[in-house]
Amino acid sequence: MVRTYERKTSRGCMPDVIRRAIDHYHTTEDGVKKTAALFDVPKTTLRRQLLKFKNLSAPQREKNVAGLPLGYTRHRQVFTDEQELALVKYLKDACDIYFGLCPIEVRVLVCPSHGVRKNVLGLTGFQAS
Repeated sequence: MVRTYERKTSRGCMPDVIRRAIDHYHTTEDGVKKTAALFDVPKTTLRRQLLKFKNLSAPQREKNVAGLPLGYTRHRQVFTDEQELALVKYLKDACDIYFGLCPIEVRVLVCPSHGVRKNVLGLTGFQAS
């Protein structure tokens, strides 16, 4: 997938709808298909989220469905939010000073000590392992 992908549609299930569907499934005797049809959620998505809920530990289940991680998450975040904001500010200032920066120059500015060849960080250097 492209690094600069932006979602173009608003399709997909909202986390609050999934949470209500999971709660409804556990409080009533309705099956997965009937609950999915009632909340207009794909049954495979509901089944997958029910399996996630089932695999939670007992203390997490007692918190109810509110603690269940749903939707898309940033699973490979390298920098903390504060570090990202500081880095964005630094790069914008450097861009203003040097009349723009190419991607290689950005990689050099972000991690100057991690470069292998010519002091340049590769694209995989930005990804968490």
